[in-house]
Amino acid sequence: IAVAYAEGDYYASFIPAGYAAERDSKIYASVQTAIDATDAAPVVLLANSDEDVTISNAVTIKGSNLHLHSMTVTNSGDLTLDGPLNVNALYLHSSMGNSSQVHNANLLTTNHTYFDLTLEPYQSKAVPRKWYAFSVPFHVDISTGVRKATAPTMRLTNQADYLIWEYDGMLRATTKDNGWTPMDHGTLSPGHFYMLGIASTDNVWRFISTDDVLGGNATLPVYEFPSNTPNRGWNALANSQSVYSSVSIDGIHYAQVYDNASPNGKYIVVPLSSSSFAMACPFFIQAKTDDILSLTENTFGTIYAPQHGYNTDEYFCEVQLLQNGTRLDNVYLTAHTDASYTYELGKDVIKLMGESDESYIWANGYGYRLCAQDLPMEDNVSYSLTLFAAQSGTYTLSATMGYLYYYGTLLADLSGLKARVVRRSISSYF
Repeated sequence: IAVAYAEGDYYASFIPAGYAAERDSKIYASVQTAIDATDAAPVVLLANSDEDVTISNAVTIKGSNLHLHSMTVTNSGDLTLDGPLNVNALYLHSSMGNSSQVHNANLLTTNHTYFDLTLEPYQSKAVPRKWYAFSVPFHVDISTGVRKATAPTMRLTNQADYLIWEYDGMLRATTKDNGWTPMDHGTLSPGHFYMLGIASTDNVWRFISTDDVLGGNATLPVYEFPSNTPNRGWNALANSQSVYSSVSIDGIHYAQVYDNASPNGKYIVVPLSSSSFAMACPFFIQAKTDDILSLTENTFGTIYAPQHGYNTDEYFCEVQLLQNGTRLDNVYLTAHTDASYTYELGKDVIKLMGESDESYIWANGYGYRLCAQDLPMEDNVSYSLTLFAAQSGTYTLSATMGYLYYYGTLLADLSGLKARVVRRSISSYF
């Protein structure tokens, strides 16, 4: 008896020849069609396939140690692997604060893994070149593994087609300089913070892995780098995991991330307690002792959309500087009963400054510009803020959720506060 099967048919106890995948008891000749099906069940690979598949949503694949020709996980793709899978080439993406996610990265690439990083829109006024913060989710040989995605076979030359700088916390601590050093050669590593300098308008860059497996360490070492307060303990790190991760380290409450979308480059402060970092997202923390930082798979929202809250033993507020509805900068203000009027590393955070052509807001305290300030809980807590405007105009100061609370009582509503300012001079120190 001859039995004809069509893709999507149900099957009983055997798999007809020519079918590559099964999902929710339905069989498919195409793995991609199975991935795109609306079923919530995992995709079970049934045979090796020469397909090039793309994952742009959440899906679980049971690999069964089988082989696909290539796999692309877009910046909205969310892949969970159940069992080992082999691919000839794996393409990962990061764009606009979102990145590919690969959970249980039991995946072997027989050729290469590629990481395509879309930089924020190029700013034509950045002369002679624009700097972008970045990291990588695997090791990359600078001499062979940095390309433009639009010309992936063309080998580029470091120091001519682009510049890469790496941060050295010990250098800053000992020389009181900014800590950045050029990388002429060598290897880019996951968990490290780099700056990419380009003078072209090509905004998608490709990094090629020297590893045949995916997945970085879940912990990163941090160091005190003893020095005076402004230069002590600055660690430049990155999410080395292939998933969105939260960051935790004892006594440290904030990180600073580089805003690649700003016209000239600047840092934004985010609270560690409620922020997730996309794959290969770099960040700064100021550590007060040698310690271990933990990366835990978690999705609060991306670094550009952290969630906020408050509890009954503190008040907590993010004050944002906006112009025409666009956030330009921010500062965090908190108060606790055990806080002091001296700089407490981890609670108070010195602001990392970018270019002088950017607009800023900071808290004034202890002789420093602060992006986070923690003061003692008293009946009247007062903060001194400075607003620097890169150009004349109308700016808005707004608090997230619009309010400051203390034991459930409204202290202030900043959401309607506006200020008209005239440009003033500023010195850049980071």
